[in-house]
Amino acid sequence: MGRSNFRPVLGHEHWQGTPRFFRSNTPPSAAPGDYPLPDAGVTVIDLRTPTETKRNPHALRASPGYQNLPLHSEEHSRPTLPEYDLDELYRFWLAQNSSNVAAILQACAEPSAATLVCCSAGKDRTGIVVAILSRLWGASDNELAHDYHLSGENMQTAFEAELRESSNPSQTQRMISADPAALLQVVHDLESTHGDIAGYLLTLGLTHDQVSALQAVASPSQPN
Repeated sequence: MGRSNFRPVLGHEHWQGTPRFFRSNTPPSAAPGDYPLPDAGVTVIDLRTPTETKRNPHALRASPGYQNLPLHSEEHSRPTLPEYDLDELYRFWLAQNSSNVAAILQACAEPSAATLVCCSAGKDRTGIVVAILSRLWGASDNELAHDYHLSGENMQTAFEAELRESSNPSQTQRMISADPAALLQVVHDLESTHGDIAGYLLTLGLTHDQVSALQAVASPSQPN
């Protein structure tokens, strides 16, 4: 069914008990039963634009917990440059769509039996949101880098097809790259500017209670 980029956020080794946060791509062939998630109480945060969700509706869109919260607006989806690198794209998203980012992270702070964060390929939009959460939960640079690189491996076949069909192969090659340096540079910039990821979340407008709720997700106090 193509659910090739589905996995727990951070991986099982980071969770004190059963993983509650997951990430994924959004394959057109998926069915609701294909996702190994609890039967009830699941939050699905779909980071794609409304245009994308109409073209490829999510298999779990009928779930009461489904939310379409685009990371970027249609107007601010990419820099107005002929060519740009992934770190420039990620910075653009975070700077131009800060209210969207805040809404996504606020949704992640809500109680849920499990939360699935997804976009089209599960690498870029999902990758930056997951990196923010993972860093908040104590992930090291090496762990962030490994997780990001894994998305490139998982989606290699799809990315190769995209490159073959591209009218701008040079830019497409930049976008399908999974060089962790791009992601780490953005995470480091957030920490340098705001002190740490918790400080960044507060700057976005999350409350102290919401930040604490997010920090507690991967803690031993969470039920197994």
